[in-house]
Amino acid sequence: MEALPGFIAALAGGNIPALMAIPGVTPQMIGAGLVGLREAYILGFRDIWITAGVFSFVAAVAACFFVKPTHMGLHVDAPLETSRPVQTLELDS
Repeated sequence: MEALPGFIAALAGGNIPALMAIPGVTPQMIGAGLVGLREAYILGFRDIWITAGVFSFVAAVAACFFVKPTHMGLHVDAPLETSRPVQTLELDS
């Protein structure tokens, strides 16, 4: 029980020699710990990936309903250079 924090730290760091140096730890315990750690990461990040996918899908659907602008200007409200004439860009509709 006293070696558990060290076991978890070495396991998360992938330090196999440190794992083998812990008294009473067998290769089977290390293998089970690695499997458990991998499954913990999978379960921990699964909800994040699902949430990111849902937000991406909603954003893609919303983007389909955006209106295409028919007139875009290259006019800047606060230009750094004032000597150049203002240009406009007409887009085909």
